[in-house]
Amino acid sequence: MKRNLILIVICAIIAAVFFFDQYSTEKKEEREEKEKDLFSISRDEVEEITIQKKEETFKAVKEGENWNLALPFKTAGDKSNWDSVTSTFADGKRQRVVVENAEKLDPFGLDEPSVQVTLAGVRGVTASTILFGDKTPTSGKYYAMIQGTSDVLTVMSSMFTTVDKSLFDMRDKNIVTIETEKVQQMEIAGAGLKATLQRKGEDNWIITEPIPAKADQSKIRDLINKVRNSRIKQFIDENPESLEAYGLVEPATKLTFWGGDIGNEAGWAAQSLLIGSTSANDQWYARRESLKNVFAISLSDFKDIPNQLSDLRFKKLTSVSSWEVKQAKVISAGETILSVSKSGGDWLMVEPKEAQADYSSVSEMLRGIIDLEIADFVAGATQDYDLDSPSVQFMFETDKSSETIELAGPIMKDDKVYYFGVRKEPLEIFALKAEDVDNIVEKAEKMILEEDEEEEEPTPLILQEEAHTATDPEEGAAAPEEKKDQ
Repeated sequence: MKRNLILIVICAIIAAVFFFDQYSTEKKEEREEKEKDLFSISRDEVEEITIQKKEETFKAVKEGENWNLALPFKTAGDKSNWDSVTSTFADGKRQRVVVENAEKLDPFGLDEPSVQVTLAGVRGVTASTILFGDKTPTSGKYYAMIQGTSDVLTVMSSMFTTVDKSLFDMRDKNIVTIETEKVQQMEIAGAGLKATLQRKGEDNWIITEPIPAKADQSKIRDLINKVRNSRIKQFIDENPESLEAYGLVEPATKLTFWGGDIGNEAGWAAQSLLIGSTSANDQWYARRESLKNVFAISLSDFKDIPNQLSDLRFKKLTSVSSWEVKQAKVISAGETILSVSKSGGDWLMVEPKEAQADYSSVSEMLRGIIDLEIADFVAGATQDYDLDSPSVQFMFETDKSSETIELAGPIMKDDKVYYFGVRKEPLEIFALKAEDVDNIVEKAEKMILEEDEEEEEPTPLILQEEAHTATDPEEGAAAPEEKKDQ
């Protein structure tokens, strides 16, 4: 018993020594790693950064989550690049000390440093500066020195390349600063178009001027994203004496975006982009209405801006996708031609009779309805086109909604035959080519005829004979064998 107790005490002492040694080693490694830090300031504490080169100086000040340039002039900074400088330098480590208390700096290019970078807190407190000299001959690093010390260090080349940037690199190159989901209203003004659009609900857009109409939400979303994601290609003039040379006195196009929260119109902020004439290198001159400077944007990014009202209007019958449809019905002249319902991965015919429907035929018919393109929008009242007595109806049901499209026709207009329909919010009367609508009805009728033909198909003669043999014992049964005498 006493011997066991001694063994337990010895094991405890060994474990304590091991863990103490491990703890001491970890602390030593942490202390050594900390001693490699180039700056005592942390990422979160950095509020000002100055990059001083031989011929120019950039200074940026953090405001909230963004960076604004203070030198060489006041303007918005490139958030990504300034954040990268912050993290790279605040976390920067010395690789090794080349010379302690160096008396001569010119062998390392530190007598006239190529770049000096200063990190500081609010209003310049706790400022620390690192000086960059020449690149090391073999290791791909740079000689450096912390201002106020005399040791020559080496640092990773990534630190130097992070600040080896031009003024263009360090400036904000967003054309406008908008969030796609926050844009609630927009205006497009050009030579052939002036239209105002408003968001309704999550992602529906309505044209409010010059006429009320449903907008093509896909085109509007693409336009907003294009403006949001495009970048300035070149800064042309910071203080132009005249905008005439850039075609910006009466700009070719003006895009205005109102951003904010739904239901808080008083808090919406407007940003306007003015697009002028083209430059010699196939770019557009442009400017933000709230700022003076002129910049260049890509011609290809903005060549598809809508320039007439019809480009903005929604020309499909529905925004429902064919894969969303669970039930569908085609009615012609008051009679249900076809009614189908989706069950699992199959389409079932419900009317005019119950049967299995051909999946590809139903899918083709649904795509045909959903892909129908409006040929024209027309003026007048619903009674002018017999819309109170529709001759064709397409009905859809999805998991979330149901929709009925009512069409009147065929009606002759301007020597062409159309079916006419109406949208109610906002009110729009539209025309569809009669041949396109008739083709959908014919596809529905064809499915019924094919089903009837399958039911009426006669049984092949050989199968009839086999069935007859199996069911007629007098004519087809074999005579029983006679028992042999034993």
